[in-house]
Amino acid sequence: MPTEILWSGRGGENFLDVLRTQISTTKPTALGLAVAYASVYGVRELHGVLRRNSVSECRVVTDIRDCVTHPNALRLALDSGWDVRVVNSSATFHSKLYVGCKSFGRGNEPRDHKFSIVGSPNLSKAAFQRNAECFFVSDEASQPASTGATWAALWQLGTRATPAGIKRYEKLFQSRNRWRPVQDLVTLGVAEDPVSGVGGLASPLGEPALSPLSATAAWAGLESFTGDYKLQPEFPSRAANVLRNILSSRAAARKVDMLCEDGITREFTFPFYKANGMFRLNVPNDVPSAQWARANKAGIALVEVRGVNDIRFTIVRPGRDLNEVVKRSRALGTLGSTSTRLYGWY
Repeated sequence: MPTEILWSGRGGENFLDVLRTQISTTKPTALGLAVAYASVYGVRELHGVLRRNSVSECRVVTDIRDCVTHPNALRLALDSGWDVRVVNSSATFHSKLYVGCKSFGRGNEPRDHKFSIVGSPNLSKAAFQRNAECFFVSDEASQPASTGATWAALWQLGTRATPAGIKRYEKLFQSRNRWRPVQDLVTLGVAEDPVSGVGGLASPLGEPALSPLSATAAWAGLESFTGDYKLQPEFPSRAANVLRNILSSRAAARKVDMLCEDGITREFTFPFYKANGMFRLNVPNDVPSAQWARANKAGIALVEVRGVNDIRFTIVRPGRDLNEVVKRSRALGTLGSTSTRLYGWY
């Protein structure tokens, strides 16, 4: 392929296909990537391409300052045998450079160039599949002389990623993304796109941006519940783990006081049923909207931590507030479903 400026996505060839073609036709044995953001999907897909084309060495340097690169993407890259560096400087590391070569020299410069790509694509599902990306592609016969020096300089900006360092970064990543605006989470692709599940609902993603143990809110749909006397919303296993973590550390004997939306603090109980892996939260009858939920079988039960000992319970009726809760979980990759209802955490 001669030197070209190409675009991908939204009707054009997707970027993963372009990258795959470059690797299969120029046959590098080493690949270097300097990208702003990396996702689990991006690392997994590229690893498959490299394995099928016998590329034995891969180096990636990526930004962690903005807390968009997924910690599990870094872990997967290390587990795949890649050499991984991260940049956490005063300014965002926003480069996107892909270099195929035979090997890297002592100064980290690429030896025997095969191809280079520089442009807008990150190592992510959105960039690989749907974004309208634009990039400059050159093969070994038309490499700019500055390619090697630029790659080496970008590589030097990073520090080596380690399991301990990734664990520290993960805490920051989760804290930063918990309350990011929903649209920012979607645009940045912090979590992978949700997939359709049972009944057209969204099923849990494999790589959420927030672990159950780090969450401060859990919710479940009220399309089905138990309890003849008290309303008993059931929280499926993943949301139940969040709820158990929130409540067990702040309660004794399966009883906890929670502030309700009418400003009254009430006592709730939350037995766990091993048979189906669910919590049943016993909701007092005078909680606002409890009788409405029983009659209409709609809305969600939401438990949130607002402070050290400030736990709040709300029955959220269908509308804007409910949609925001669902959208946040979807954007964080923590949205799940059973055959009848949605659930999630954040």
